[in-house]
Amino acid sequence: MKRILIFSGTTEGRQLADILDASGICADVCVATEYGHEVMTEGQYRNIYTGRLTEEEMKEFMQKGDYAAIVDATHPYAVVVSSNIRQASAQAGLPYYRLRRTLQSAGDDSDVIYVKSQQECVRALEQTSGNILLTTGSKELHCYCENEALRERLFVRVLPGTESIEICHKNGILGRQIIAMQGPFSEEMNLALLHQYQIRYMVTKESGASGGFSEKISAAKKAANQYRKTRSQLMKLAAEPGEDAQAQALDAVAAYTQTFNKMGFIETEERDEIYMALRDILDALPGDMLQKDALIAKFDELHDF
Repeated sequence: MKRILIFSGTTEGRQLADILDASGICADVCVATEYGHEVMTEGQYRNIYTGRLTEEEMKEFMQKGDYAAIVDATHPYAVVVSSNIRQASAQAGLPYYRLRRTLQSAGDDSDVIYVKSQQECVRALEQTSGNILLTTGSKELHCYCENEALRERLFVRVLPGTESIEICHKNGILGRQIIAMQGPFSEEMNLALLHQYQIRYMVTKESGASGGFSEKISAAKKAANQYRKTRSQLMKLAAEPGEDAQAQALDAVAAYTQTFNKMGFIETEERDEIYMALRDILDALPGDMLQKDALIAKFDELHDF
């Protein structure tokens, strides 16, 4: 029986391999890294091959096997790899199919800055201040690490594989700056990370639904808007206190808490991170006109997560 050859680098690639295996269709799956092998579980009707291949090596691999078709399920931004697979398929005389994920826009993008390249993104970030959460992976990490001042502001979320961690270390990223996790991530998880590391800017790609793009954008907008609003209100009340300043501050903390109540946080770690974000705002307030302990008590009273 002829086999299907899948070049996988995405959730869709794993899902296709699972579907073929469940249907009794034989497949060979090529992944670039050991971590890709780890998340691609063995199946009764599939074999997994690990390692990066050149175009010529891809062609030789295709010619050695008895394949009915080639499926390119690599990442949407792996343009060079996709081109190599396409060219190798043509040279081997095999049908080529591209498994694409649907990319998403950010919707109301008033808080979103679009750039055309990694280099343009770096230049834009160099004009800012504050911590940066980089969620674009390790492949282009070097672009963000050439400027030492920019590198020190980075928190890098990468796959929990040896190769990714080594790339981080090679580019001068310290252990405390590395967040090694497997996605996609929920809106709640993204919000927790934004609060935990006091992120001012998050860098992501339009990676589609399975890449968690909408969750990243939604979390970033909600976290940024609520943090800015609460901080602005409390700063103003602390700097220009009136007779009802404490009451207004309690209302601001109540609004902050209710916002996160609606997001469905349930984990202790996430609750602590939301608390710390509020604590950071209160610690930055000038003077002692506002009763900070009472504001924390209001948070403790109202939160239901």
